[in-house]
Amino acid sequence: MVVEHDVIRDSLARLEQAGKEKKVSSSAAGNIRRWLTDPEFEEYLPQLVELIQGDRWQELNDAFWQVIPFGTGGRRGRMFPVGTNAINDRT
Repeated sequence: MVVEHDVIRDSLARLEQAGKEKKVSSSAAGNIRRWLTDPEFEEYLPQLVELIQGDRWQELNDAFWQVIPFGTGGRRGRMFPVGTNAINDRT
């Protein structure tokens, strides 16, 4: 599914507003912004846009506030379809 540029712009504006309203941390906002704009993450845009359009900021904050660390037991974390702090196809 192709996500239109207008939808991405709207999602970026919503993200900026959510950051101003402290609904999402600055670190999560930066990671989300990267996933919205970097072609490397294009296949995840439909899911990410759906979460943003649904104002699911707590889930987005949890999924993106950090890059999931690699420890002595490998990577461990919750499963979520998108995010830098979750186990998914990308991480």
